[in-house]
Amino acid sequence: MGLGFSNLQYRIIKGKIYPFFLDRRYEAEISAAINIFEENVGKKVSEIPRELIEDLFEDKRVGRGVCLVLEKLYGTEMPEMENVVKKEVISRLRAHGIKSLEDFKLAFYSYINEKWEGFVPEKFRNKAVEEFAEKYKLRPFDVEKLLTLGEEESKIVGRPSSKPTVDDVIGIYNFEVLDTLITNGKKVGAIFHVRNLGTVAKRIIREAKRFSVLCDLYLEDGKFRVEFYGPRELFGRATRFGRAISHTFFKTLTLFESLEARLLEFTVEVVLREKTYILRAKPPLPLVKIPEKYETKEAMFDSFVEKRFYWAIKSSKPRGWDIIREPEPIILEGMIIVPDFVLVKNDEKVFVEIVGYWRKEYLEKKKKQFEVLKRHDQKIAILVDHKYFDEFKGCELPVFKYKRKQEKVDIPFGKILNFLDTIH
Repeated sequence: MGLGFSNLQYRIIKGKIYPFFLDRRYEAEISAAINIFEENVGKKVSEIPRELIEDLFEDKRVGRGVCLVLEKLYGTEMPEMENVVKKEVISRLRAHGIKSLEDFKLAFYSYINEKWEGFVPEKFRNKAVEEFAEKYKLRPFDVEKLLTLGEEESKIVGRPSSKPTVDDVIGIYNFEVLDTLITNGKKVGAIFHVRNLGTVAKRIIREAKRFSVLCDLYLEDGKFRVEFYGPRELFGRATRFGRAISHTFFKTLTLFESLEARLLEFTVEVVLREKTYILRAKPPLPLVKIPEKYETKEAMFDSFVEKRFYWAIKSSKPRGWDIIREPEPIILEGMIIVPDFVLVKNDEKVFVEIVGYWRKEYLEKKKKQFEVLKRHDQKIAILVDHKYFDEFKGCELPVFKYKRKQEKVDIPFGKILNFLDTIH
């Protein structure tokens, strides 16, 4: 998960943070680091001469970061029994039906359960190992070796499907730098030039919802601007959602590549020692490669209420009303608004927004969106968690409250249908 600030080279000047990125000027140093890892394939990870790699770079933090990147690129493996003990030991074990490390450990712990009732006091451990070794005609040394096999310190440097290139190391190192900053950030903003605005807006909203990240979309001077942030006032510290924001941001970059969109600028509000610093980047941007195994947990809070509302309408189509998820974006007064749903009946449309969590900044933005929709005669209904219902008093829009208790949710469908009956 990023390099961590202790491995990050950066400068802070007048409230702005300037991180160090790798580029082709360090080709010789990176090539040497790759060769060191090549020489250590199959050896214990703990035996990698990290100091030798660190000394290749002027700043040891960069060297440590390169080590971390190469460890991810090469991966780690557990050594096979055949590579740890002699052939005659393997033959004796197989004669007893022990063909794998798992079989060996199962045999050992079965013996402990049988002879020592599942627990061996430390002072009798050597005796237990000797008795087990004698049973299988092994040396206690070999038993100890196999028992420690599979523990973290016994891991060896793996062999990737292809030798990493200099560009692989540069790209993933730079990715890890950005991931560290965003993960320790509270907001990311980006400006793009896009062709298919509707498709892009809907895909971004979908991706943000998957990871419970809030986002605002704007259209300014023909440019598309997006801001990602987390509901921090409700859910704790400012950077709690940093990992999800980072994932959403990088998934957006990947999405935009396929849609021929172009990144013009991005900013990150980075929190460091309880102070906020700004990272601002414009093209030409450093080479960044997103690792294939870049993942994070989805849905820090779920969309159970949305599912319940959607399927209740979709399955029964009450009084002729149908429902559409992720309707086409509405662009009004520079805002790009993508409501949760739109209810449709003949030529009538009613947008629906579900508010299941709240903080002041988020609520104010939502209210502005609702005011814009109302000014332009766009019909909208708001379904809000009963805990925040009072915050919407006086907004002059139809607001309905729902209650959720564990896996049950009470939605006032009757009142909503009565409101829809007034739509002409």
